Amino acid sequence: MAFSPNGKILATLGDDMNVRLWDVSTRRQIGAPMAAPPGAASALPLIFELAFSPDGTILATAGNDGSLLLWNVATHHLIGSPRTAVSSPSTNFLTGVAFSPDGSTLATAGWDGTVRLWDVQTRQQIGAPLTDSSDHQFTGVAFSPDGAILATAGSAGTRLWSVTTHQQIGPAIAVPSGTTSVAFGPGGRILATAAYSGMTWLWDTAFPDSDTELLRAVCAIAGASLSPGQWSRYAQDEPYLQTCPG
Repeated sequence: MAFSPNGKILATLGDDMNVRLWDVSTRRQIGAPMAAPPGAASALPLIFELAFSPDGTILATAGNDGSLLLWNVATHHLIGSPRTAVSSPSTNFLTGVAFSPDGSTLATAGWDGTVRLWDVQTRQQIGAPLTDSSDHQFTGVAFSPDGAILATAGSAGTRLWSVTTHQQIGPAIAVPSGTTSVAFGPGGRILATAAYSGMTWLWDTAFPDSDTELLRAVCAIAGASLSPGQWSRYAQDEPYLQTCPG
C-alpha cells in the first residue's frame, strides 16, 4: 500500500489483482477499483508495487508481467498504454517503482537484473538500463531527495547510481543475504536498507564536503597513517607526514 503525498488517500493492492483508493479520513473506498479498460484483451496483471507521483495526480503500478501502468488518480483511468519494463519474458517481474522528487522521472526495478528510468510525460525509456556485470535481481528503488542519486536494492546488495550518467557510484553496499528495499531519509544523507535476513541497516551516503571531512573519512577506512616505508613507496620524494591522528 501507499499513501498519497498529502496523506488523504491510501492506495492498496489485493490478491484479487485490484487496486483500490481509500479516503483516509472516512476510511471509505473512493469509487470503483482500478481495472482493465473496457475491451482490453485481459484483466490487470498481478501488481507487486505502486507509487504516487509527488503531486498525487498519478499512481504508477508495476506488474508480474513486466508491465508499467500509469493511472489518473481522479478518474481511475489508465494514462496511455502499458509499457514493458523488463528485457526477458522469462524473468518479467517488476519488483520496485518510484517517482523522482520533481515527478518527471519514474524508476522501475526488474527481476531481470535491470533498472530503467522513464520520462513520465512521454512514457518513453530514458537511455539504457542501469545494470552491472553480476547476475542478480533488483528488488527496490528510491530517489534521493534532490533527485541526483538512485538507490537500488537487490540480491547482491544496495547500489547507488547517478541519475544523470546512469553510472554506478562506488562499489555496492554489501550486507548478508542481500537487500529487499531501500529508502532515503529526509535530508538525503542517511540511507536505510532492509535485508532478507530481517535486519535493517542505516548508511551515511554523503560525500565529504571539506578537506577535513575527507581526511577524517580516509583515516577511518585506513585505520592509521602510512608507515615511513609505505610513504616512501607511494609518495616517494614528498616529505613524510603523519596524516592521521594516533
